[in-house]
Amino acid sequence: HRDNQADKAAKGRNRSPNGPRLTPGDVRDIRARHAAGESRRAIARIHSISMQSVTNIVARRAWRKID
Repeated sequence: HRDNQADKAAKGRNRSPNGPRLTPGDVRDIRARHAAGESRRAIARIHSISMQSVTNIVARRAWRKID
């Protein structure tokens, strides 16, 4: 598995063909909505992502370089 992942990265095949689903602006919006008290479920529906993705973004386990 590790060899396959390294080969994929070396050949530039490790990215989604459509690019990331979210933009840095989306990430800021998700964090702002959560800080304002909006539910994870509502935020997930607005951005067409899972509630777990919202949790990861808010907890900075994902997109941690975006303020």
